[in-house]
Amino acid sequence: MTRHSRSVAPSTLLALYLFLSALLGATHLRTLILASAPHPIVVTATLFLAWQVLHLFLELIEKRRWLDPAHIPHAHEPTAGLLSRLSFAFLLPLLMRGRKHTLGIDDLKAFGLPPQMATAYAGTALARELSACDGALLRASRKALLPALIAPVLPKLVQLCATFAQPFVVRWMLEFIADPKQGAILFAL
Repeated sequence: MTRHSRSVAPSTLLALYLFLSALLGATHLRTLILASAPHPIVVTATLFLAWQVLHLFLELIEKRRWLDPAHIPHAHEPTAGLLSRLSFAFLLPLLMRGRKHTLGIDDLKAFGLPPQMATAYAGTALARELSACDGALLRASRKALLPALIAPVLPKLVQLCATFAQPFVVRWMLEFIADPKQGAILFAL
């Protein structure tokens, strides 16, 4: 078993590289066969293509069963393969469970629900705030659950600002480079 130190997710970049490499390798192999290349070269190209397709197949399947139990994340998405993430196939067990009975908050634990949003924790936090707020449900809910609900907002705002600022930064950079007075500064950079 492999011990991952950074990420247990399958590499999207590696899967795309292997797909393109296998696609181009197949056309190269076809060309070698049609050109009547020497037999050892065709065999080598065939084995190399089979090796790449095997690696691509291994990269596309779910990695959850090969991880140490200590490294398995709660959510299924990080260990899902590229095709599963693109098609949202990792959500099929949840959809099938929701088809048979009504889903609750605890059903989302396996899909990355933070522990502070689970029923037991949220229920005790809400009960504690309700007793402190004299029964005002909205105020108690806000105090108990707001930190967990607001946590992803700041990173998304930073990403949104960076996305919208990118064209302006590129324009300012191009204007700076095009300005002949900035030649000495540009040379120093």
